[in-house]
Amino acid sequence: MAKENQIEWKKIWWTTLIAVIPYTVINQLFSYIEKSIDSGAHTMMKMYFARSQPDYYPLLFMVILLFCIFSVVTVYSMVYLRLPSHWITRGILIGIFLFFVADLPYSVYTGYTTTIPAAVARGTALAGLFGNIVNGGLIAYIHMRVVSREMKRK
Repeated sequence: MAKENQIEWKKIWWTTLIAVIPYTVINQLFSYIEKSIDSGAHTMMKMYFARSQPDYYPLLFMVILLFCIFSVVTVYSMVYLRLPSHWITRGILIGIFLFFVADLPYSVYTGYTTTIPAAVARGTALAGLFGNIVNGGLIAYIHMRVVSREMKRK
């Protein structure tokens, strides 16, 4: 009988906690780049995001992002032995998976059901793809470092 892959929660939590802040910074960086490239299209939709955010929005965003990254790292920990051996390839696969699960459906939905210009929807999708690939690499690298540190302790 094949040995089952045991889930090691300590590694998952450490990877999640370390990845939350850089993940947020990378997403915001790619969003800023996209907004500066498509600045003309973004000026056409100034009133689209005019509603003010509540004071607790950053905390709510971080809690939701923590849950999402925890979920991704948990699934990644379950399947990483079946993925290619190099962490960069694993990171690209994670990023592409995140893009197809999260950003692409959102971009298609907003592009076809709202008044957002098509250039903004395409730019958001492209920024999401690049951001997710970088964030996938970040998760794979942090997970590799956490696992290798745990292996050195044993």
